[in-house]
Amino acid sequence: MLPGIKRIGFDLDGCLYVMRPEIEVELRKHACEKIVQHTGITYEEAKTDLDSRYRLHSSLKTCLQELGVTDPNEVARESLARANVEGLLEEAHEVRAVLRQLKEKGFAVDLITKNEEPVARRRLAKLGLLEEFGFAVAILSHKREGFLKWVELSRCSPSELFYVGDRVEDDVRTPRSLGINAALVDYSSAEPAFYDEKHGCWCINHLKELLSIGEKEAKRGKAVVGSV
Repeated sequence: MLPGIKRIGFDLDGCLYVMRPEIEVELRKHACEKIVQHTGITYEEAKTDLDSRYRLHSSLKTCLQELGVTDPNEVARESLARANVEGLLEEAHEVRAVLRQLKEKGFAVDLITKNEEPVARRRLAKLGLLEEFGFAVAILSHKREGFLKWVELSRCSPSELFYVGDRVEDDVRTPRSLGINAALVDYSSAEPAFYDEKHGCWCINHLKELLSIGEKEAKRGKAVVGSV
């Protein structure tokens, strides 16, 4: 892990478990129903439209805003709360092992999620991760507020925090704008951990790669110094 880091925060959906197609369908079901009500198109048309927009924005709220759905933030929140994701989840043995290794190395691990606390607890329980986290910050509006709350609760400076998520806008750009380092996890990638200069973050294909970032960062630092 990077030098000076004390606490590592994790997103939930798409970070602590792989976002399989059937889970994505379940998470967007309520949003699709709202789109049908608002536009009068069929459910399948709403699903196709939402899927294409989500690939572009990676934000359910933004997609709903574009479609003119009333109160998109509330609809996005309801979609997360109503989705029966727990029925599609399995115990996350590898993720639990990584979290415990990080704690053994002296890092505290926290949860920063847009899910309401009861929803997050149900999903964590199904993943077998309920007892692994310190702080759990539930974000009911903008994710920026969640990161500010994390800084406040942890009593750490932003530079002592490190966040891991699966979306560039919410999980990389937002924390970095506050001085928090970040990593982007993409379980579909076969590429080993690398530093993305464009987004200013580490890109990993599994959470276990967090264990080797410190060594790779040291090598990267030497390479940067050598090129000056």
